[in-house]
Amino acid sequence: MSYHIWPPHRRRIKLKVALPTNVLSEAPNLREKTIKVGIISRALTIFRVDEVLFYKAAPDEETLLRDLFNYHFTPPYLKKYIPIKRNLRYAGLLPPLKAPAHTTPINLEEALKYRYREGVVLKRKSNYAILDVGMSLLAKAFIKNLIRIRKGDFVLIKLLEIQERYLIGELIHPEEIPFYWRPYLGRTYNSLKELIENEEGTIIGTSKYGKIIYKVLDDLCRDLFKLHETTVIFGSPYRGLYDIAMSEGFDLNTHLKYVVNFIPFQGAQTVRTEEAIFAVLSILNMLVDQRSF
Repeated sequence: MSYHIWPPHRRRIKLKVALPTNVLSEAPNLREKTIKVGIISRALTIFRVDEVLFYKAAPDEETLLRDLFNYHFTPPYLKKYIPIKRNLRYAGLLPPLKAPAHTTPINLEEALKYRYREGVVLKRKSNYAILDVGMSLLAKAFIKNLIRIRKGDFVLIKLLEIQERYLIGELIHPEEIPFYWRPYLGRTYNSLKELIENEEGTIIGTSKYGKIIYKVLDDLCRDLFKLHETTVIFGSPYRGLYDIAMSEGFDLNTHLKYVVNFIPFQGAQTVRTEEAIFAVLSILNMLVDQRSF
């Protein structure tokens, strides 16, 4: 069996990660918060997370989170279109993401072979848009049904050919790219309970008080392969999922089939969220990919 190293293949299972909006509260200042987002973004990309969700928790820093993640997820050649904000003061400290969306060729012929690219809408006509895709030529992208865009939107294009002064292509949805592209920002829920009640597929809570991973491994694998979405929920720096659920007035175990300890017998008294993300996703990456080839 051959394995494609780059670009990485797209899983059949959509993988989401849910974080509290106070996930950065442990960091003392904007500089350290930015560095923390960089570590989390790298983890999400390394393990091919499709979407990051948020749920409200105090102190709420949703705006800061969205500003930093959005900037980091955006391909480098399009960052000039992101408005300058105070929240991005230390954005230069964010490490290169190097996702497939960030490593697209700049040579026209190579870009046509790569096929997929992100761009910003400069002009919108009835059935096509003119895009800046970070190349020597602008792109003319034809608009398929159900794709609504306006000037200034960030969009995806499938490149088809070069015609006169334009790269020619068509606008597509992220799901149409045959390989992994990058993480996307999803919705924010008002509470942990709302998130659990509205997400579909396999939902996994993470906690050092949960069942040890190898005790639920068979059931978890069966559900992972049966359902087409998986959402992994992480707690906050100061309160785990059980404490958050208790404060919201519900029992976590009655609402979640899986609350899992992915780091049994941890050697450090506490595990930071960014460390837990690496540990959890490395295990799920192995489990999910057993059926992805």
